[in-house]
Amino acid sequence: MTIKEFIPINQLMPYVQCFKIIESELETINRILPNNSSTIAFQLQGKISYIENEKEIELPTAFFSGLRKTARFINYKKKSKSLVIQFTEIGASSLFGVALFEFYGKSIPLNILMEKEEKNNLESKLNENVNDRQLISVAENFLMSKLSYCKIDKLIKKSISEIYKHNGIIKIKDLADNLFISQDAFEKRFRNAIGASPKKFASIVQLKNVIKKEPQLSLTEFALECGFYDQAHFNHSFKLFTGATPSEFYNALDDFC
Repeated sequence: MTIKEFIPINQLMPYVQCFKIIESELETINRILPNNSSTIAFQLQGKISYIENEKEIELPTAFFSGLRKTARFINYKKKSKSLVIQFTEIGASSLFGVALFEFYGKSIPLNILMEKEEKNNLESKLNENVNDRQLISVAENFLMSKLSYCKIDKLIKKSISEIYKHNGIIKIKDLADNLFISQDAFEKRFRNAIGASPKKFASIVQLKNVIKKEPQLSLTEFALECGFYDQAHFNHSFKLFTGATPSEFYNALDDFC
């Protein structure tokens, strides 16, 4: 399996982290770790599905995936090819003007997020092009057409910076107080813009920070250093996030992405 990553043009950088083109000559099951933002994916060739509770569930040809806190197993069939748009944390809600909270942990057909005719036209243009750069250009042109309508929530953008600054270890009440907004109002705005509560988003940031490190201490000391109350809490959260225990994960880093 090959994954090619493309940086968006300057105008789209506040909204799109990157574009990815994923190709697999052979059938491959890939473990995908949770990310800090939502994605849109287009199946250009072959079929893609995901495995949940030992069942294989086929994905639509074009779909939107919200934030999730658990690892996912994606099955790429033979000769499959897909284009993935990885948004920034506030990119999808800003560009599409929709509240994302109801899509947490879900992958939905793209026509739920946009008009069916618009989705069909975009898929048709993507299917007319086989060159990678042309595919990215089609996706960029589509997203550029949304710019005149989009609006970034600056308060939520600032809150995200604060969460990253503290590696996800932050009290949401303190965060809301520092932004001069009530906690209830803040949480509602955050869920709509990001697709998860501030607490869930912060825990994703915390665990993404954890897996970048390889423990040099005992697991108990490592758990406390990373902001967890005890090793049991750490082990439970870590396994949900990666689908593996800490020892399994650090012994097989190449199997995770």
